[in-house]
Amino acid sequence: MDSRQQVIEVFRRHADGWLLQPVAEDGRLQLQTLDCECTMDEVYEDVTLEPVIDDPDGEPINTQ
Repeated sequence: MDSRQQVIEVFRRHADGWLLQPVAEDGRLQLQTLDCECTMDEVYEDVTLEPVIDDPDGEPINTQ
């Protein structure tokens, strides 16, 4: 989960290693081992995100 923008990435273990699965903005976060599923909006429901800009290296930084 990112605290600067609505981004969630899930790493899932498979027989041949780890697989990165980003959650689509309109998708659902599924945590199978916890039997939990929710929308991106539910995860970020009470979060106020600050505007984000990129620094010269292309890394996102908060404007405040």
